[in-house]
Amino acid sequence: MPKLTSHYKEYSFEEWTKLPVEKKRDISNRYWNPYSPKIGQLTREAIIAEFKGAYPDIADKAIAIGYGYFGWDVGCIYIVLPNSSIKVPKEFASVIINKGTIEKRLDKETILVNWRYGGTRAIFKLSV
Repeated sequence: MPKLTSHYKEYSFEEWTKLPVEKKRDISNRYWNPYSPKIGQLTREAIIAEFKGAYPDIADKAIAIGYGYFGWDVGCIYIVLPNSSIKVPKEFASVIINKGTIEKRLDKETILVNWRYGGTRAIFKLSV
């Protein structure tokens, strides 16, 4: 765990948007991590809630929206969509968005997703 600084804490969406990009980057790269998912969870949930409100058409079409870690533990908002024709911004509130498209349904709870970043396919478990 990195040395705690005064900006390593939870934020409302409004507080998050007022932070300088350098602090946001430091928080997401050094404080948030996949091994301690509760750290920053409330901030990430606030960002995702705001994204859904800002882009209701995308949210309505999405199979799943959340925050996850991809190659080299890069944190991203992820959006899984039924097809690639749905346009999604590349970032929101200084957080990268990784768009995933369903390639194949494996069973009721599992799909194969083709991700925009990393150019990889991966198995994705749905919350049912």
